[in-house]
Amino acid sequence: MRVVLAVMAVLCVAAHGLCLGAGYEITKVIEVGPLNRSPMIGPMKWSPDGNRVAYFAFGYLMLTDTLGKAKQVCKLDGDRRRFEWLSDREVLICTRQEHEDTIQYKLVQVDVTTGDQSVIRQYKKGLGQYAGPDQKPFNGPYLTVEGNVYYFASDKSPKKRLLPTGKYGKRADPTSNSVYRMGSDGLYVVRIDGQDSVKAFSKTYADTVTGYDRTHKLINGVLYDLRDSTIVVLAEQIGDYPEGTKGCDCWQGYLSPTCPEVLFNISCDNGVDYLVNRIATYDYTTGALTVLDTLIGIDNCMSPAYSPDGRNIAFFADGKLYLIMREGTPCTPE
Repeated sequence: MRVVLAVMAVLCVAAHGLCLGAGYEITKVIEVGPLNRSPMIGPMKWSPDGNRVAYFAFGYLMLTDTLGKAKQVCKLDGDRRRFEWLSDREVLICTRQEHEDTIQYKLVQVDVTTGDQSVIRQYKKGLGQYAGPDQKPFNGPYLTVEGNVYYFASDKSPKKRLLPTGKYGKRADPTSNSVYRMGSDGLYVVRIDGQDSVKAFSKTYADTVTGYDRTHKLINGVLYDLRDSTIVVLAEQIGDYPEGTKGCDCWQGYLSPTCPEVLFNISCDNGVDYLVNRIATYDYTTGALTVLDTLIGIDNCMSPAYSPDGRNIAFFADGKLYLIMREGTPCTPE
């Protein structure tokens, strides 16, 4: 672990064709350590209490605290596809292990304090084949709008959304958990058991939402305001493209739960190859776009993730994990 940056004030300046500007300070950037894997699959996740970040390196589930002190939790078989925190003490991981002519998927629950693992669901299918109902296939884990973990079970048709129970928490109530689903006539908020739904742009829904991440939705680089159906295309906020590139796109975005801000990747290409990968924040009340790579002096930043309070940011760059610590942001809890 090493601290890359001390205190840096953020100014609105032009750099490499992308505009910077935000009302916060980056106090330090912490280098956590190397990885032996692509950051594109299975990004890191902050714990619900915001004190740790879970990620994968050298075949292990890893944890780091906000000082950059990392430790191994346990060895895992196969590739890690997706994972979410069930509580501050456990995570739920989907693993994929390819054999000679089959692929096995497991949904593994891990106690991060002891490293104990338990498989709560698994299935196997032939290479290039679909899994039959007798194999009990699943998809996930994902998060509900309310932030609880769920996964799809495909034993029967239609697929069911299940809310697992961890060792250290209570099962979430399906009547008070929902997911977003895009219909032919717009975006809907659907109760997780499928028994109720409401159009996301309806006044009925807008009157009940709490938190910035509930008033907006980010889909394929387009920011939707669920209260009045207005949209912002993030790629249009970039301005001039970096030298040598012909176009830029915004992807893998996250909404801050505590302030009017979006965190996302910017990828620019020359028509054939991607040449520039960056991470940025966009304040959708002021229109300020802040490209973080230029500010912190680290190239090829990817796969960013907010801490639960929206203040700090974790990301990958050139095979390493980093943490950005911020102060003076609208995300800072009062």
